[in-house]
Amino acid sequence: DANLVLRHFNQNGVHGLIQISTHSNGDQAEVHHAFAGYRWQHGDVRINAEAGRMAGMFSPFNPEHASTRLFSESAIAMDVFLGRQLNDEGMRASVRWQGWIIGAEGWRGSGFPATPGDGGGAVDVFGHYQWSNDKIQIHTGAWWLQADALDRIDNRYSSGHSHGTTVVQTPEWFFSGETTLTGVFVRTRWQLAKQWNLLFDAQWIEQTVEGTLADDCRIE
Repeated sequence: DANLVLRHFNQNGVHGLIQISTHSNGDQAEVHHAFAGYRWQHGDVRINAEAGRMAGMFSPFNPEHASTRLFSESAIAMDVFLGRQLNDEGMRASVRWQGWIIGAEGWRGSGFPATPGDGGGAVDVFGHYQWSNDKIQIHTGAWWLQADALDRIDNRYSSGHSHGTTVVQTPEWFFSGETTLTGVFVRTRWQLAKQWNLLFDAQWIEQTVEGTLADDCRIE
């Protein structure tokens, strides 16, 4: 990974972030995040509102890059269910109070598993809890996401493959319908000694899909 981040935050609570990123698979550098927001705080209560291009915060596993994960490869469930990372244009509102984080996000639908435009888009809600002392840190929570798609293309199998001198092109697949994801997670860090930490990450995701699947000549 290579990331260039420009961040601004002023005393009135107005903030913004622009991040340009490239990855080891040969992708060109692109604007990964570009959003602005406002933070209001009263006592222990803090309210955030943000809009722009950003990664979903419903799960702490979603915003991660290879350089920030425990392992460089992402979890297979994130790859299959969310295209590795839900990063899209949208809006987010969240409330933080005494370790609790409650929030909701709405998305244009440019990121898998949704599509943009009529009949598309995605929404999610989440609740997190964070606790720590001198030796232990715990971050746990649950989230729910619904993504709507209209004629979503799946081109993972359309690059073609050869049998001898013949190249076979597989058809593109189209999905129209609703995908619902529910997840729970826990992350812990235990400082065993001054230079030793024990970390444990776990996430469970359930997916429900309802809709129509079709290719160039079939539908079901």
